[in-house]
Amino acid sequence: MKDIVKRLIRQIKMSDKELECIKFFTATNEKKIVWLSILDRYYDQKPISVEELIEQVAPHFASRSTVKNIIEDAVYFGYVKKTQDHVDRRKFILSPTENLIQESTKWSEKFKESFKIIPSILAVLSLAEPFLTLSEI
Repeated sequence: MKDIVKRLIRQIKMSDKELECIKFFTATNEKKIVWLSILDRYYDQKPISVEELIEQVAPHFASRSTVKNIIEDAVYFGYVKKTQDHVDRRKFILSPTENLIQESTKWSEKFKESFKIIPSILAVLSLAEPFLTLSEI
């Protein structure tokens, strides 16, 4: 457990120093859910509108105004693009910028790397079979 904690600390420090977009989005739980929701819909190739994101996050994780502020800040800093929907001009679509995609990919690779120890711990404990293999993490 101690090794896992150290790896998590290292991961957080790396995010703060090297990855400005990730530093912004990992600052609070509310920002994390906004970040991951935008990426989730991006990778599913189903664009998410501002209103859909607000409905998805509020009121369970944050207030509507908090989500709006996070979106506005992310757009202002250039982490997220906000474009008008071509079909319904009242809607605005959110998508990650190329920089956010690259940083998120780099962050996730480092995150997965930091947990390669887990399968070996499980193998030592003879518990590896019911859990994920290294390639599935």
